[in-house]
Amino acid sequence: MKNGFFRFLTSFNASSSRELSSLRPFISVLIIIATLFGVVFLQMEERRLSYSVLKLSRAYKQELQKLKIKEIEVAKAFRPQHVERIARDRLTMKRISPKQIIRLNSSTGEASKPNLSSDSILDSDSIVNPNESKSTFSKKEKSKVEMVQDALSKLSGSLVR
Repeated sequence: MKNGFFRFLTSFNASSSRELSSLRPFISVLIIIATLFGVVFLQMEERRLSYSVLKLSRAYKQELQKLKIKEIEVAKAFRPQHVERIARDRLTMKRISPKQIIRLNSSTGEASKPNLSSDSILDSDSIVNPNESKSTFSKKEKSKVEMVQDALSKLSGSLVR
């Protein structure tokens, strides 16, 4: 049986090699056409992806521009002049005078007289004493301020102990 199968293979090889040699030009043309289609497909895919990248980069630049605009708006909103104007116009606040500043001693919790020298720096974080100010507070507002001051003095007294 081995001899018969071997003869079949050798006869098949001989006849198929003749047929294969006649098909070689056709197969090579098919390979060249398939390669060209592959190259064209890859070029089209590259073009499509480059448009996608271009679109995304434009969107990214627009978002960066929007972010810069928002940062500028926030910076403008928190400018000291703008905050002061809003406090004055909408919240009816006034600038503090040097007489309204009370400095607390950290060890005793007692108030000291304000330093009215020209070297002292007045800032908005200073504590305002409405009893020393010349502003017009109603009796109700004064009582509220006194209650808050009493609560603060009790709290500072408990913290010192």
